[in-house]
Amino acid sequence: MILKVNSLSSALTYALRKGGRFKKTRNPIFMITVPKGVPLQDIATKARYLQRTRVYFEQHINKKVMTQCKKWQEWGHATSNCFLNIVRRVKCAQSHRSYECPDTTKESSAKCCNCGGAHPASSTECPRYMQALESRQRRQQPLRQVANNKQTLLVLYRRLHHMLIHGISSNSHHCLRGR
Repeated sequence: MILKVNSLSSALTYALRKGGRFKKTRNPIFMITVPKGVPLQDIATKARYLQRTRVYFEQHINKKVMTQCKKWQEWGHATSNCFLNIVRRVKCAQSHRSYECPDTTKESSAKCCNCGGAHPASSTECPRYMQALESRQRRQQPLRQVANNKQTLLVLYRRLHHMLIHGISSNSHHCLRGR
């Protein structure tokens, strides 16, 4: 039985942001995204039955910490922010869309377009994923840890001041390297 997202939104008093069915599942499992601040118990009490079917709600836990571009397969940015004209397939690392792939057999071995390993590009076991995750964690260190070392704080201030004066974007890596 397929539940329509429209019936779900009519059962709730607030608007859903998005809804969709999980692929490759036995039972009809849907993921819905609601506005921030809406408690899960509120949804569960208002929509116990949909189309005469008992429904249950639970919070989705995303195992991936970083976003991945589904167009370029690169970690750290989303498809909506990707302006590259190149498309890379997640399983065979070639430059074509999934529906255009000549190798449609399930037995074919995966090849990562990020590192060349024998896994899909979406794998969290990929060394490039691990590097991107470590890089992100280093960038997001709390300021209080940096403030304990006055010399480090001064270097960061000088780099920021240099970027602001010379109009260099924060994405430029040449001014962020250590001296």
